[in-house]
Amino acid sequence: MSGIIVNTQFRGGVWHPGTGAGTTETVNPATGMQLSAYRQAGREDLGLALDALRDAVAPWQRLPLKERQRILEEVAVEIERDGERIARQMTLEMGKTLAESRGEVGVFASTCRWFAHEAGRALGQVLPSADGTRFIHTRRKPIGVVACITPWNFPIALAGYKIFAALAVGNVVLWKPAQQVNGTAVLVTEAFERAGIGDAFALLGACTGELASEAVGDERVDAVSFTGSTEVGTQISQRVAASLTPCSLELGGKNAAVVLADADLDLAAREIVRSGFLTSGQRCTATSRIVVVTEVADELIARVADGIRALTVGDGADADVDMGPVATAAQLAGVENAVRGAVSDGARVVVGGARPEGLPTEGFFYLPTLLDGVTREHAIARREVFGPVIAVIRVADAAEAFAVANDTDYGLSTSVFTRSLGATFTALDDVDSGLIYVNRGTSSAELGVPFGGTGMSGNGHREVSEHGFEFMTELVSVYIDPQNMEQ
Repeated sequence: MSGIIVNTQFRGGVWHPGTGAGTTETVNPATGMQLSAYRQAGREDLGLALDALRDAVAPWQRLPLKERQRILEEVAVEIERDGERIARQMTLEMGKTLAESRGEVGVFASTCRWFAHEAGRALGQVLPSADGTRFIHTRRKPIGVVACITPWNFPIALAGYKIFAALAVGNVVLWKPAQQVNGTAVLVTEAFERAGIGDAFALLGACTGELASEAVGDERVDAVSFTGSTEVGTQISQRVAASLTPCSLELGGKNAAVVLADADLDLAAREIVRSGFLTSGQRCTATSRIVVVTEVADELIARVADGIRALTVGDGADADVDMGPVATAAQLAGVENAVRGAVSDGARVVVGGARPEGLPTEGFFYLPTLLDGVTREHAIARREVFGPVIAVIRVADAAEAFAVANDTDYGLSTSVFTRSLGATFTALDDVDSGLIYVNRGTSSAELGVPFGGTGMSGNGHREVSEHGFEFMTELVSVYIDPQNMEQ
């Protein structure tokens, strides 16, 4: 095959050709056409990258904090300088609108600066001694080599939460991005290179799932941070269990927008449409269920349907488009199967439910879809679709609404729409979810606020905030006895 991009590996501050036997192709989901082919990583690449990172641990940890902060600031500057090119590559490879991609570039740069700044805060406590004879404090020390494995739906934003939390406190990073977004990962790594990251960062580009599994189980890896499907997260957890390697898992969601009888229905509808169909519903926090009190259900459904019909579907590179294609042919097939299954179970398509007309049939387009008549027992109410589909479940009252919202294996993000302060505080007590929004959509997170879920949405760690440092460090308790020391 001609035109293969060979240099897919970055380690020791230098680009190297992949040593794998195969290639990985990236595809434009708006056209179904190949974009590029990348030489895959081989076992040799993994070993050399981990050896280089192990050698880099001590020098990077000994680097003064101000110097690490300076390098990370340079990373942010280089990302912003090349931001338009990165954004356009992201849209080409995974389909989200160019406006979303540009926003993600901004989030990545902001995350870099935020973690660099926060690393300068005290990461420990001074504690009293019971007998008053010792000076006691805690401190956090970097853990070593952190493998960061990231998905295609947010190719750089979700990577930034991990990579910058790790680097800022003195860890070195092995980055394994999703294969669908190899080109985006290469551009971002080039920005790291220009910023002078040196030996502290390695890219394992065009890496297969089998090789990634070897990476997480390698004794040279001190911690694994993963965002992706619950299925793969479970496999990683099992893989590292024997060695007790710490792993942070940010996984799926089946997020509900709970709409009570007193809600502002116009507000609820706007927020549901926004959170349900940004990134074509391919967000772990996307609104996937509407749990609505029956007396206002018809009014709400009409408003949501009107909002959906106002969305323009097409190539994400088109400035007039509100929602792009789903990212892959497999995603499209999964969405189609989920809707067919829901209809077979008795659901009714209110709007959408098909591929759009007038767009390239080779593209991975699917209309934003609203399903009514869903019950809590239906598969569409329980399984993550990860696409532009929202299911409506009607309930009698707030108590049933909160119970239905919790009736899933996941517990990532929940919205509650109400004007009642009492109902708000009841929801805060009764809803089992790592993120709860009152009168905002399920995709409304902010930088600096802990992010993560309960149940099968994760294994308890939190990202995005200063809590991200907790996973990236070891907590050490220090006792100093001043007696018999030089005065």
